[in-house]
Amino acid sequence: MAVYTLINKHQLESLLAYYNLGELIEYTPVAAGTTNSNYKVVLKNNNNTSSYILTILEQNLSKAELDFCVNYSQYLSDLGIKAVAPLRNRNGASIVQFLDKIAMLTPFVTGNAIISNSANIAVEHCNEIATTVAKMHLASRQFKQARKNPAGLTWCINVFKQIDNLLSPDHYLLIKDEIEYLIITNDLIIEQSADYIQNITGAIHADLFCDNTIFMHNKLAGVIDFYYACTDYYLYDLAIVVNDWTLDYNKKGVVCMDRYNSLIDSYLLELNKNYDLYTNLVHSINDIEDYWQIMLRRASLRFWLLRLLAFCIPKGSTVKTIKDPKEFEMKLLFHRENKLEFVV
Repeated sequence: MAVYTLINKHQLESLLAYYNLGELIEYTPVAAGTTNSNYKVVLKNNNNTSSYILTILEQNLSKAELDFCVNYSQYLSDLGIKAVAPLRNRNGASIVQFLDKIAMLTPFVTGNAIISNSANIAVEHCNEIATTVAKMHLASRQFKQARKNPAGLTWCINVFKQIDNLLSPDHYLLIKDEIEYLIITNDLIIEQSADYIQNITGAIHADLFCDNTIFMHNKLAGVIDFYYACTDYYLYDLAIVVNDWTLDYNKKGVVCMDRYNSLIDSYLLELNKNYDLYTNLVHSINDIEDYWQIMLRRASLRFWLLRLLAFCIPKGSTVKTIKDPKEFEMKLLFHRENKLEFVV
């Protein structure tokens, strides 16, 4: 989260009037994150206070893309999965116009944020998030909308072209080599039949970092920020989780194997409730050479480039958290030099 769009009390009250949730008490900008503008909003209704998150989209999403993100989160929430979905206003709209931009209001989930690369990530947290990711993947089998990954391989190539003249020679050569590797391996994957690909892809969150979850007493209370949700490989989604929840940047890329093993075991245990999907993913690990390794490297490159782009070509923001690009350079180098086993 971040703040690029400034608002005043009158503007916010005009928006909130369509939700009938109560009187505005206060609102404060939220600094965490890098993409959209976010405010915590506190309202009072009949002597009870409640909190919400107002998100003003700074991403350039089409209506179809935005519908996918919102509908996917609402679909998961309706199934009892801990997805935090936008509220509908009195007109039944979850997506509204605000200051010539798109905005959404979601419930504020009470709990504690888990901090990436910190000692407070416990095995219990990894079990919880892995089980939820598996539930999301199982549920996505019946979710019929689709969205191309907005930060897929084509995006990586385009970002590289934007910043290549701003990179050090070593970084330039490393990213160039990695993109060439991912192009070749992507061609090998898509050589599989259409039915095969369909069986290992579906709607995914695609941004499930620690800071996009809320925990209460080591139990997952909510998954937030579905704006990068898309249709892609399930194990790519899992690789994003593994990179953030089990590779410790503060320990120079050491994998916390107790977290890693618990995460993979919990994911597979829940996934096994659908024999077909479980079998398809097991086959993909066995059929496609280095498939798990490819997903881990692809996930690492994406977030390295995302952070390099923010660092090299920053957007204006009054409140913003700058995330360290070196973290995912390190994680990419780790996966280039090591192979994490995916034991099924």
